Amino acid sequence: ATGELLRQSDFHVSVNNKQKRVRRVFLFENLIVFSKEVTSSEDTELKYRSKHVVGLHEIGLTPYISEEPNKCHIWTQEMMLTMYSASPADAESWSKSISNILWGQLKQIKRDRDMSRMKKTRGAVRSRGALPRNRR
Repeated sequence: ATGELLRQSDFHVSVNNKQKRVRRVFLFENLIVFSKEVTSSEDTELKYRSKHVVGLHEIGLTPYISEEPNKCHIWTQEMMLTMYSASPADAESWSKSISNILWGQLKQIKRDRDMSRMKKTRGAVRSRGALPRNRR
């Protein structure tokens, strides 16, 4: 499930430090999609072809930095995508949106882990039955 569309913008994007290309980037709750606009003389509506689709559970983020305020890096095990924005404010805003999603995922993982531990502990106490009484 992709989740809700949170935002979209045009960026110059380079993959693994190769040539920059203009991409429409869609940020969903669970995915980030890098796409190319497809033009056709027949169609009047905008269409996009996906170039890279990455689950947010698979990424790392190097947010905007003061030395290069117009860009941020999204990386996976296979590639690094560098997003060059029109302004430092855009880079910061996108970085914060992605970061918030990643922190939310981490919090959910911790909650799930804690709930699993609590269930295991409760199950262990129940399986032992009543605690033995001390004999005098």
